[in-house]
Amino acid sequence: MNFVLFYLILFIFIFESLNFFCFLGLLPIPLASLIFARDFGLILSGFYFRYASLPPPRTLSRYFDFKLPTAEVHPSLISKANTALQLVLMGATISGIPFNSFLKKNQNQ
Repeated sequence: MNFVLFYLILFIFIFESLNFFCFLGLLPIPLASLIFARDFGLILSGFYFRYASLPPPRTLSRYFDFKLPTAEVHPSLISKANTALQLVLMGATISGIPFNSFLKKNQNQ
């Protein structure tokens, strides 16, 4: 069950942080939607591959029993690059919050 709880917390964190950045006007809504859809798709595909690779009979208790063998997933180079770019974007957006308020403050003077 810790597996599901971890992904639920991660999903909520991603969704709320993207909403916050869009609310502040630091991140365009289409870009935030694209990032959210990609992460949501990855989470769903992880659940699907776990289910598909589970030997019969497929029960809920066996689904969450991680001692059973399952499919191994290895990320591709482009996936790693995409994740790195997302982290850079989030870091730049977070570090841009103080600079953005400073620039707005100086433009009004």
